[in-house]
Amino acid sequence: FLHDRILGVNTTSDSTYFAIIYSPNTTVSGNAFVQNLIKYGSYGFYMNASFGAYGVQNIIYDNIIDSAHYAGIYTEYQDSITILKNKISNLGSAGYGIYIHAFGNSNILKNNIILPKGGTGIYATYSYLPYAKSDSTFFANNMISMGGKYSIGIYAEDGYQQYVNFYYNTVLMLSTNTTNYAIEIKAFNTTSNFTLYNNIFQNEGAGYCIYIPNSNYGLSTCDYNNLYTKGTYIGFANSTNYKTLANWQTGSGDDVHSVSKAAAFFSNTDLHLKKISGLNKGKILTSISDDFDGQPRNPNPFLGADELKSVYKNDIGLASIDSPGLSVCNGSQNIVITLVNYGTSTITSADIKYQVNGGTVVNFSWSGSLTSGSKTSLKVGSYTFGKCITYNLIAYTANPNGVTDSNATNDSATTPNFITSLSGIYKIGGPGNDYKTFAIAVKALTKNGVCGPVIFEVADSTYTEQIEIGNINGTSLINSIIFQSKKGDSSKVILTYPGGGFYRYTLHLNAANFITFKKITIAKSGTSMYSTVVEIDGGANNNSFSHCRFLGVKSTLGSPYQSIIYGLNLSNKNNSFIRNLFKYGSYDFYLNGTSTSNDKNTLIKDNIMDSAYYYGIYAQYQDSISIINNRITNLLNTAACYGIYLNFYGNSHIEKNIILTNNKGYGIYS
Repeated sequence: FLHDRILGVNTTSDSTYFAIIYSPNTTVSGNAFVQNLIKYGSYGFYMNASFGAYGVQNIIYDNIIDSAHYAGIYTEYQDSITILKNKISNLGSAGYGIYIHAFGNSNILKNNIILPKGGTGIYATYSYLPYAKSDSTFFANNMISMGGKYSIGIYAEDGYQQYVNFYYNTVLMLSTNTTNYAIEIKAFNTTSNFTLYNNIFQNEGAGYCIYIPNSNYGLSTCDYNNLYTKGTYIGFANSTNYKTLANWQTGSGDDVHSVSKAAAFFSNTDLHLKKISGLNKGKILTSISDDFDGQPRNPNPFLGADELKSVYKNDIGLASIDSPGLSVCNGSQNIVITLVNYGTSTITSADIKYQVNGGTVVNFSWSGSLTSGSKTSLKVGSYTFGKCITYNLIAYTANPNGVTDSNATNDSATTPNFITSLSGIYKIGGPGNDYKTFAIAVKALTKNGVCGPVIFEVADSTYTEQIEIGNINGTSLINSIIFQSKKGDSSKVILTYPGGGFYRYTLHLNAANFITFKKITIAKSGTSMYSTVVEIDGGANNNSFSHCRFLGVKSTLGSPYQSIIYGLNLSNKNNSFIRNLFKYGSYDFYLNGTSTSNDKNTLIKDNIMDSAYYYGIYAQYQDSISIINNRITNLLNTAACYGIYLNFYGNSHIEKNIILTNNKGYGIYS
């Protein structure tokens, strides 16, 4: 459909039967709607395919969608859909500008103007197709202005292993009600992958810039945004209201390079920037190289959908502080910045100054040649950082070409509230040690990351704690993390926690990488049916347990929820269990990948598994699993038991195992 006028009935009904473009429960692909006027109806577009039979590569481009009552564009089960350069206006007060549900790969929603009276500007929920990061969905360069009493600029809800990026969007909220949000993120999974860069989330009313109601945080990365509100709170997450940007940065750990400024727009419906206002603080994103109008992005791009050109002659500034980053080791580190010429004249000299924690201002005089729009990386000094100390670093420029800078709004860059990362040997438990408990040590790892190999030596004691270790910043094959008994006796260092409830584990490796436990007892106490000892999921890779004692509950159930090692659903790779003792539990190992995402390269070697109730090793959807030289004895279920159970596996090695049971069942079931 090209250059058409498509007119529906002027209705106040929400029924899909009044939609102008109507495609229900049907797989339609490769259709294009370009430069049309679409007016009235309950929906401008209602396109609903079905699960397992997605619509593919449909295009909605450069249309005017006016006065639809309920939704401008509504799509379900669409893969690789393009929604680009549309203007959606005059919707009903509780409708949706763009509603995209159950979407698949590589969707592009860019450069749209959305002007509803209320409701939700963009509503994006549930991806049902697993796909790679390279197939991300992009919401970029959209301008959204929201009125109404209860309204949300962007609502995003996670689904299955989705990668969704919100880049360069401008959202203006005008409602005076406190329950309106420029963006709301609702995460039900602990491994959601929402990324927010270079957006303007501005609330001129009493509401929030960013609102995250669930206990799962949901954001993979959130930074280089403008968060501004006239209300009381700038953000909500972790069951906490945050008043200021500084409060939000500290509480969330995100938006380190973000700002909080009132952007000046041409009007409430024209969200082009009216003047340069210190918003050229963006991060260069190669995936989005132009703005709402198709203009190229500057070397240090403006936040939001609109890019402004420089009007200043001598305008030098900082794009970023490149070193140190948020993860830095103690000791002497270089201070490295990126210098940018934002002006129209070539810059041949400038001063760069930096200051650490409010101390002495250090000056670096630069000379060279920077043409308009170009940049260069410079080492401007060094600083000796202490161990596990919080730092604030500010750098700024002055005197381009020996004169006063024409525009001071882009002169400075900061790295606030960064803490030197862990590296070396630390002690847990006992008087005078670095960390009293496992939980405090893990909290330091999570907050600080690592910049070298880390060893925690654990004093003899019983630690009644429930521990979750996520993806620690900086871990690698070299920068691994080891928890080990200080005296080398696994029976004297006991990590235990009573069973019960949904969070049933003692230790949870949730997307953790390069974590090792040595010569430690990990146990579960009590009799609850929900009593796993170690849970491994979320794509936890390259972890190992050696010379440990694992003590489960003495089970009489066939449920995997009393397993000692419990791995479920998401692919975990290169994890090893060597020379450990496993005692009790319903299963010693319950390892269950998925048909589309097998666990890979699990090694179970030289272990003793004694008195599990139902299974010694249960392994399903495994690629290249190795089960070698283990001793599996005394399976307790008199009705049926399994020494080793294998289903949907390949490239595997099962050899030199001893399996002994007096009860009926199977030694190896394959």
